[in-house]
Amino acid sequence: MKPEALHRLFAEACEHCYIGMACVHGRPYPEHPIPYDINCGFCGEWAAYVCERLPRARVFWLDELTMNRSVRTREDVLLAHCVVRYRGRLYDAETFAGVRFWYQIPAYKNRNEVIR
Repeated sequence: MKPEALHRLFAEACEHCYIGMACVHGRPYPEHPIPYDINCGFCGEWAAYVCERLPRARVFWLDELTMNRSVRTREDVLLAHCVVRYRGRLYDAETFAGVRFWYQIPAYKNRNEVIR
């Protein structure tokens, strides 16, 4: 799939999750959602939506990807965040361009920061 088509699919998955967030909370939550909001509770929904529509894409949880690797801290293993693996790259609602390594995912890199 071409990058433009991938980006459209990822944006569609974001819209799907924003609607889901509104249904769960009974209102748009937050009022002006951003991809970061999806990664705080709807990352699995986002990944499932993408994988249902993208052949050979697979859902992975970062804690599973890091389980059997040498990690520096226990915190590295405990980040429960869902991503899509497709053609050797990892994607999530904030990472439309994809990254090669799990530790490059913004949800991991920014795990100790408060965004909102």
